Amino acid sequence: MFDPPPAPVRPHVTEYRILNRRCGCGARVPGPAPAGALAPVSYGPRTAALAVYLGAGQYLPVARTAGVLATLTGVAPSTGWLVAH
Repeated sequence: MFDPPPAPVRPHVTEYRILNRRCGCGARVPGPAPAGALAPVSYGPRTAALAVYLGAGQYLPVARTAGVLATLTGVAPSTGWLVAH
């Protein structure tokens, strides 16, 4: 018997803390961000792949794609993020 996990599946979240330091001249200098963390809130490659599959592969409208992602994965990206991917 094959059965998917109960919805919503909880997403795996990794928090990165980027420290700011003040140099001798008084300017604040942020540390480097890890690869792939391009914004304060970023979604991983699996979320992006699923969003593309639902939108382009299954022809779901953007708002419905957002709803399906939220229901099935617990991740609720904005419609603007979905349009960009």
